[in-house]
Amino acid sequence: MLDILETVFKNMTSSKLDRIITFSLAMLTLIVFTGASVRLTQSGLGCEDWPGCSEESIIPEWELHGWTEFGNRILSALVGVAALWAAYACKLRQPFDQRIVRLAWWIVAGVAFQAILGAVTVFTELHPITVSAHFLISMVLITACVYLKELNKPSNNQDNIGKDPTVLAGLLGLGMIFGTLVTGTGPNSGDARSDRLDFDIESIARVHSLSNWLFVAFLAVLLYRHSCNKPVRQQLVALGTLSIAQGAIGYLQYELGVPPGIVLLHVIGATLLWLGVSFFHARNAQIWQSYMSRD
Repeated sequence: MLDILETVFKNMTSSKLDRIITFSLAMLTLIVFTGASVRLTQSGLGCEDWPGCSEESIIPEWELHGWTEFGNRILSALVGVAALWAAYACKLRQPFDQRIVRLAWWIVAGVAFQAILGAVTVFTELHPITVSAHFLISMVLITACVYLKELNKPSNNQDNIGKDPTVLAGLLGLGMIFGTLVTGTGPNSGDARSDRLDFDIESIARVHSLSNWLFVAFLAVLLYRHSCNKPVRQQLVALGTLSIAQGAIGYLQYELGVPPGIVLLHVIGATLLWLGVSFFHARNAQIWQSYMSRD
C-alpha cells in the first residue's frame, strides 16, 4: 500500500497534479447530480438520522429511498477523499506554490462544511433554505476547483478582458439563487413532510426567468464586444449555446408541470453552465489574472 502511495505522489509535476484536480472536480460535479436525484426521487429523508441512517442502524433497510440517500452520503465521503488527495498532492507539487496549497485546503474545508450542512438539512427535514444553501455552496466549490486547476498551469497565456467575466458570473449566480427559490417553492421537495417557501410559484418563476434573460443579454453584448478575439469568442459561443439549451429545458419543465426527469436535466444543465462560466472567468477575468500573477 505504501509503495502504491509513493508511486502516486512521487515527482508531483503540474501535469500529474492536473489529473488529480480534474478527478476532484469531476467528483464535486457528480455529487450535485446525485444530490438532485435524491430530492427528485423523494428520497431526501430516506435516512432520517445522521451520520447513520437511523437510530437503530447505520445502513438503511433494503428499499429504494433509504439506499438512494445513503448512497449519496457514501459518494459525499468519496468527494472528501478526492479533495484531500488533491490537497496533499498540491503540497508535494514541484515547484511548490503556496497559493495552490492554500486554495486546495479551502476546498477541503468547504467539503467538510457541506457534510455538516447535510446533517443540518436532514435534521431540519429538508427545509428549502438549507437545501438551497447546500446546492449553492456546491457551485462555489466547483468554481474553487476550476481556479485550482487553472492556477496549477505552468504558464498563463490567457486573455485579460477586464471585469466582463465577473459581471457575467454574477448574473448567472443571481439566476441560480432565484432558481433555488423556485425549487424551494415548487413540488419537488425531496419528501412530503418538507416545508415549502411561501412564494407565488408563477411570480418567482418569472423573476428567475428574467434574471436568466439578463445573463443571456449580457453574454450577447460580450460576444459583440469581443468578436475580434477568437479564443474569447469561441468560449462565449459555447456558453451561449449551452444557455439557450438550458433555457429551453427550463421552459419545457415549467409547461409540463416540473416532472422530475426534466428537472434533473435542468439541474445538470445549470451545473454545466456554471462550470463553463467558471472556466471563462478563471481564464479571462482581470481580478483572477491579478491573483495568478502574484509571486
